[in-house]
Amino acid sequence: DVTTIAYVQGELANRDGKDYMQVKDLRWTIEVKKAHSQFNNLFNGDKNLGVATNNFLNDNWEDAFKTYKHLPEEAFGVLFKDLINKVYGHFPFEELYLP
Repeated sequence: DVTTIAYVQGELANRDGKDYMQVKDLRWTIEVKKAHSQFNNLFNGDKNLGVATNNFLNDNWEDAFKTYKHLPEEAFGVLFKDLINKVYGHFPFEELYLP
């Protein structure tokens, strides 16, 4: 179960007499209620070590997630900011957001 929230800050830029939205800042947060992973063929097939590693990761997923969650959050922020700006660049604000 994953929840994501995007915080978007933008401004209007006038081009050819029309206003276009431009995203200046996009921050993405990810919250996970539970995670489970299964890695196979770890440690040259050492089954006992593989099982122990998978158990450790699944028992401690929350600490690992908190440590590394900034990586996908930053990547999604950059990706979606670029994607949204490409879309916004093709359509005047008044066409995207009707009164």
